Amino acid sequence: MQILWKPTYQEFQELLTNEFVLKILVVLSKQENMRGCAANISTILGVHVSTAKKYLELLHKYQFVKEEFVPTQPGKPTYYTLKTTQIQIALDLNILSQNLQSEYSIPDLTIREKRDIYPRITFTLGVEGMVKEIIFRKRTKARRNVTHRIELTTIESLFMKHLPLPTMQPESFLEICKKAQITDYFIKKSLFNFVQKMKKLGVIEELQHLD
Repeated sequence: MQILWKPTYQEFQELLTNEFVLKILVVLSKQENMRGCAANISTILGVHVSTAKKYLELLHKYQFVKEEFVPTQPGKPTYYTLKTTQIQIALDLNILSQNLQSEYSIPDLTIREKRDIYPRITFTLGVEGMVKEIIFRKRTKARRNVTHRIELTTIESLFMKHLPLPTMQPESFLEICKKAQITDYFIKKSLFNFVQKMKKLGVIEELQHLD
């Protein structure tokens, strides 16, 4: 018999991101008939009975073990029997990414290109007038002119193409993404970090948070 488990992100986190479940599975697999109770498991692993009980119940929740209540024995223990020693875990990253998105929202804010950034900040344009590079010029205390360049990714260039100009009404970050046909959650999350960086560098200004 073999178990094939296809967990969601939350299920994987709940069951396997701890130091106990895998140990309990291994210990159970070496018991007679692959059967044991919380007291027995806790003694072998050197953990509290309640800890062993907690993770045995979790394994039962996900159907890796069978549960048997024995009222005729002292203490009325519950025994857990491992169903199989062959467990396969299949991770569908497309499904997991959808699960992950539900946990993390992307804040929205209204933005546009900041006014009066030239000549301190200039853009190098590429194909179809898209911003290929942002050039920052700064005069140091030693009266030296220092130039710093940031080369944009294709997605960042596409976003900047749809960013409202200083003379235009500011727009929602998410609305700009929509206009640029940027729909993937993780790309938008990365772009949000890019916007935050451009705000600090004085390229983009934020006018109002949207709740």
